[in-house]
Amino acid sequence: MRKLILRAIFATGMFILNAASHHLLAQQVTKVGAGEYLTVYLMSNKTVRVSNQNTITPILTTYPGLDSIIDVQGGQYHVQALDEQGKTYKLNKNGGYQMTNVDQYGQPFIGNFMVRGFWQCNVSLRLPDSSLWYWGIADNMNYRSGATINDPIKLNMPSGKKFKKIETGASTSLNDSYILAHASDNTVWKYTRNNVNPVQITLPGETIIDIATLGGNAQVLLTASNKIFAAGYLSSYAGTIGNSSVFRDVTAAWTSAGVVFPIKELVGNSNTLHIIDANDHMFGSGTNVQGEVGNGVEYSPYRIAGPQGGVFGYGFSNGLLLTPPTQIQGKFKNINTSTTITFYLYAQDLGNNWYSWGRNKAFSLGNGRSLGPYAGWGGTGDYATYPNAMDVPMPKRVNPATVVWTLQNFSPTASIPPVVGAGINQYLSGVSSTTLYGKAFQQEFSVASQQWTKVSGPAGGIIANPTSLTTAITGLQNGTYVYRLSATNINGQTSTDEVSVIISAVNTSPVVNAGADTLITFPEHVALLNSTASDPDGAVASYSWRRVSGPVAGVLNNPGLALTPVVNLVPG
Repeated sequence: MRKLILRAIFATGMFILNAASHHLLAQQVTKVGAGEYLTVYLMSNKTVRVSNQNTITPILTTYPGLDSIIDVQGGQYHVQALDEQGKTYKLNKNGGYQMTNVDQYGQPFIGNFMVRGFWQCNVSLRLPDSSLWYWGIADNMNYRSGATINDPIKLNMPSGKKFKKIETGASTSLNDSYILAHASDNTVWKYTRNNVNPVQITLPGETIIDIATLGGNAQVLLTASNKIFAAGYLSSYAGTIGNSSVFRDVTAAWTSAGVVFPIKELVGNSNTLHIIDANDHMFGSGTNVQGEVGNGVEYSPYRIAGPQGGVFGYGFSNGLLLTPPTQIQGKFKNINTSTTITFYLYAQDLGNNWYSWGRNKAFSLGNGRSLGPYAGWGGTGDYATYPNAMDVPMPKRVNPATVVWTLQNFSPTASIPPVVGAGINQYLSGVSSTTLYGKAFQQEFSVASQQWTKVSGPAGGIIANPTSLTTAITGLQNGTYVYRLSATNINGQTSTDEVSVIISAVNTSPVVNAGADTLITFPEHVALLNSTASDPDGAVASYSWRRVSGPVAGVLNNPGLALTPVVNLVPG
């Protein structure tokens, strides 16, 4: 148990860490900074890796000198990083970066505890007053008449409020840009373009406990009574029937899909909303023209020319496939994406393996496969001409920490092989059967056949229906089974993918160290919880901080991470 002591009263506030385990070695990537044209990976040693795009074929490198990073958040052409001292850095595609040195008052720009990329701008929350700051290129909010803001400006705060979370949104015109802010007293405030004074969003009779945004399309609110509300000019992306400028209750749309409260994660990107529920099941909704929902479907054909990128280019003229809330099979955690025209996502399974899905442009999916040649922003070649030719419409396992890229040429007249996903690794104990959930997608033509085979594992693990995408496997014993799904299209092209099923008899509890007691002096009101945990027979799968005593003011910024700030502390 860890104590946080504030000297003003010299009493104790206590926070406790719980950890869950699974039998698989943890991977090194802890977070993904997902921008539209740049994807970076935060490592367990607090460094950041990027597929450096100085060369035609990118090479995985580390940003030199950055060794205390605790968060990465994507914008449009950049990713914004945050270090342990609350300094912020603008990361670029070739391993370079720029620190934001001073604010509008000439003071060192430190003490930030949350940052978001906002197209080519950024927003942050900063101590000591949990205030909101704004800076960057193009001035989405038009607070400086469109001029670049190099030194962050402090935005007007509602009287007596301290913010604990921020999300942003804008369409490509930027005319509807906004910032959504969640305060420590669970009030919600919205800043709009040209208006520096925020307006409160209220839901009569409800307490709002979380917020999410779908770019400029929709805003989503989660309440303490286990309800979900959505509004926006395309609020149907989040589950409303039709679109609504006022918040509507969409809870039934999600519970009908299988969502079980309480919700663990509520995450929006540009076009989708994803939820991880109480059972670690993931659900998604929204437009699916680039496979970003993750349910194994993408609207095709892309051989038709679209308004952006020509053939095999993203465009709604190809057809809008609006997906209502639907389950993506498997158990997940830690969804990573961005609200800035980002059409792909990452998430982990319960063994800490990473999966990615959606638009496979700008080396975004970390899977080692991209079109080429390409060098520099706005480059030429297949990469720029056919941005949707290699989309992945279902979660597929990747290892971005060690990715090696292979570029391939593309012909828009050639047959495209199917995209196959064998599903999410399963970690089970005390069972002898389970179900495999496979996906096979063909942008054009059709899939002629699919086949499951057992690659390795103990005796048993019999595939009940090898030619069905969804099939039971029976007779499982303790150990690790590997299954391969292959799919062949009508032109004879075959693709494969593999999934592991790990069966254990006893899962030993992990060993947890919540860290040393911390003493801070009021009016300072933030502390960093820095824990460690190990699993004697596997790897730590999840973390969960909670308060066990002390004043109610302290807010855990990221209770699901081993390293998390606690903000808005008061003497006690």
